[in-house]
Amino acid sequence: VAVLAGFLSPALAQHSPSAAWQSTGCDSFGISEAPESVKCGFVEVPLRHAKPHGPSISLATVVIPAQTSQAEPDPLFIAQGGPGGSTIDTFADVLINQPGYRPVLNRDLVLWDQRGTLHSKPALLCPEIAAADLQAVQANAVELSEAQQMQPYIECGHRLATEAGDLSAFNTVENANDVAAVAAALGYASINFYGVSYGTELGQYLMRQHPELVRGVILDAVVPTSFNLLTDVPFVQQRIGEKYFGGCAADPECAAAFPDLGSRFLALLDRLDAAPVRVEVRNPDEADGTAYAVDLDGGLLADALYQALYMQEMHSLIPYLVDRADKGDYQFVASVLLPLMLFDDTMAIGMYVAVVCAEHGDTDS
Repeated sequence: VAVLAGFLSPALAQHSPSAAWQSTGCDSFGISEAPESVKCGFVEVPLRHAKPHGPSISLATVVIPAQTSQAEPDPLFIAQGGPGGSTIDTFADVLINQPGYRPVLNRDLVLWDQRGTLHSKPALLCPEIAAADLQAVQANAVELSEAQQMQPYIECGHRLATEAGDLSAFNTVENANDVAAVAAALGYASINFYGVSYGTELGQYLMRQHPELVRGVILDAVVPTSFNLLTDVPFVQQRIGEKYFGGCAADPECAAAFPDLGSRFLALLDRLDAAPVRVEVRNPDEADGTAYAVDLDGGLLADALYQALYMQEMHSLIPYLVDRADKGDYQFVASVLLPLMLFDDTMAIGMYVAVVCAEHGDTDS
């Protein structure tokens, strides 16, 4: 932080933001200790880029200046996945306060929350769905009908349509056009783009729609444009499970410590589906430490472990966690993994659903 304080990148200094850029304090994005050189603000863009004088939305944007005196003029834009994940919430604090984690030092880094996500306005957040999901796992024995499962989505959709307007404008085509608009607002003639997961699909749209803007693209954990977020994910989960447990069986140390882990895992899921185990889960953001009684079935455990694989530090722990759960010890699952799933209020589920409906709405139910 001391190195960055008061330092303005030559790359950023030679660009003049347009009237579409409005500065704001970085603390409004939950960024804890940003030096003055880091610029935070909103970029105003059209809700539909084909109608530049129509309704507009505001994209939360953070510019982290290059850390060298010979900075390149083209920045690196960084895009989180989801769709619906927050780039700023995921990356900003680490990249600002721990320069060693930066992918490049000689270029500005531009983080923006994609339309509909956490810090942008409007944000398509759906607390109705999160609350319903929590209630569902608290009463696992109650089988919800399809209509009951859909009700919180319908409620959130009606509310967001009133608050945000035309939800069909929250799609990847407009999302890619936003990238070009943000670059123009910040005065960049050319950019580099890094996208992870859904961010890779966004990068492919960007290359198609704005090839003149893009100098280089990095696609990390690629989502092909043909990938169906509704029907293809279970095949991915199956493939990951086979590779993971097959890898343990092929590794002498893992196989010796956790024999037959794959078959034990599947048997564990069946047992939990037949007889869910009640565990106590606490929301780390609630000061009173309220304990929520949650029925852990096989589906919930599988989802928790799948989400855990997104965190690199969890990879080597999965065999141990499965082994402990198979032996009746669910402490780590209940205290660490389930809170990450059940109490995450940063994911814009409305944006996720809007993109899925726009791109895969013809999928047979």
